[in-house]
This record gives sequence, structure tokens and C-alpha cells, in this order.
Amino acid sequence: MKPTIAADKWVAGIVGLLSGAMSAVTYYNVRELSRVDEPESRIVFYYGVFDSLGALVLAIPFGWHVPTSTTIWPLLGVAFMGTLGQIFMTRAFGQGKTLVSAVLSYSGIVFSSLFGIWIFGDDLPWSSWLAIAMIIAAGVIALRTTSRSRTAKR
Repeated sequence: MKPTIAADKWVAGIVGLLSGAMSAVTYYNVRELSRVDEPESRIVFYYGVFDSLGALVLAIPFGWHVPTSTTIWPLLGVAFMGTLGQIFMTRAFGQGKTLVSAVLSYSGIVFSSLFGIWIFGDDLPWSSWLAIAMIIAAGVIALRTTSRSRTAKR
């Protein structure tokens, strides 16, 4: 959780920033599609189609590698779990509060850091702990803000 960009890695940095921007656009579109009663399964299906096409466009210049009998099972596991995750994220953004869903999606960073400490014995610097505290604080603020707005509407 100490991002730095070397001078020769600026393209990767821009790709990362564009990925974050595209995620925001995706979450917005999922929310809007859910508001017009588009079925979650259709949203997830087309998200997967366009995501796969985008990945294919990026894979072509670097070479396509056909999965082997050893690599196909982990690949299918990732695909299955990714699909489940996308279904749940679609439901969260479609039926839940967008602010809460977006902030809670960052809890993955916190859990990844804690698993790194627990499983791999990582030693986090103070800046990582500060970032974790900020993520948790943002979650608490988002939850309190949405509960206040729900109480005010009653």
C-alpha cells in the first residue's frame, strides 16, 4: 500500500487510473440499469462479454496461451468466483446504497493487508496503517450518512 511509479512505468500507472475511472462508470451504469428493472443476470452476462472482449484485445499483442490441463482448473475457479462476485456486486449497487457499496468495496484492501500479515508475515509501514484507518473511517462515515438520510426521509 505504498504505490510508487518508476519513470519507465508511467503507462502502467495511466492504465491503473483509467481502470479506476472505468470502474466508476461501470458502477454508475449498473445502478442505472438496475433502476429500470434490468435483470441482474443480463447485466452480469453483458458485463462479462464486454469485459472478455476488452481482455482479448489486450491479450492479442502479448500472445494468446491456450490453457493446459493443469491451468484450466484454476482458471475456471477464478471465472466462477469472479462471476459470483459480479452478481453480488450488481445486486449491491442495484438494490443498496451506492455510496455504501462503493466504500465497502474498498474493504478488500483492508482484508488483503490483514491476510498478508497473518499468512505471509508482512510488516506494514505506518502509512499503510493510516490508509487502513482512512478506509474504515470512510466506511463508518458512509454508513452514518446514509442512515441519517434514511431517518430524515421518514
